[in-house]
Amino acid sequence: MDIALYLTFFISCIVAAAIQRSCGFGFGVFLFSILSCLMPNVGEATAIIGMVAGSQQLCIAARMHRHIRWRMVIVLGLASALSTTVAVELLARMHNSDYLKPVIGVVLIGVSVYFWFFAHRINIRATTRNGILAGTVSGLMGGFFSMQGPPAVLYFISAIKDKRQYMASAQAYFCLANVMATCLRVHTGFVTPQVLHFWWIGCIAALIGIWIGMIIFDKISAQTLRKIVYAFIGLCGVAAITASL
Repeated sequence: MDIALYLTFFISCIVAAAIQRSCGFGFGVFLFSILSCLMPNVGEATAIIGMVAGSQQLCIAARMHRHIRWRMVIVLGLASALSTTVAVELLARMHNSDYLKPVIGVVLIGVSVYFWFFAHRINIRATTRNGILAGTVSGLMGGFFSMQGPPAVLYFISAIKDKRQYMASAQAYFCLANVMATCLRVHTGFVTPQVLHFWWIGCIAALIGIWIGMIIFDKISAQTLRKIVYAFIGLCGVAAITASL
């Protein structure tokens, strides 16, 4: 049973890392759907995901550091940190927040369809106001559902036309968000010896996934990348609705 668990986790991390490296997000969404069924504790599952994802994102951001748009990353990061804290506090006071998941799911599917067909008409500028808005929504979704990716990715990929700047900036932002979240989980006791054990196994698998995803990323155009991102956001919406059933 342990061998099957580790093998499933290892392969899932490879796939999740390849998705993250090729389209910029999706590691947490994919891996959570697997670990939530394998791990006895959801808190530990999210801790493992956050630590492996943060390590992967650090590797990608460090490799592509010349392309990072730091001003955008910092604005989103500060707004996200504040709204995540608020969301976690509100979540602790709610008796049941599951009813919010289908609402978020429908919104994500709607956004996915809208951007798929009308993205060429949308021009989101990299302004401080837009960054604060995207970071705030991202932080709220991250605090409530561990799904901070879609709002931030929509902002980055719409405001940045160069696909390498998009990838580098998105990974730097997600890395900062996961470092903050991991610090909170250490404080709450979710980072256990078992979590650390899965973390280093996941990091090895993520390296393989990064290599696979890098090959895919280099072979697709910026326009194709946008289509993939929009489609994956729709899948995130479907996942949110399914999780509420």
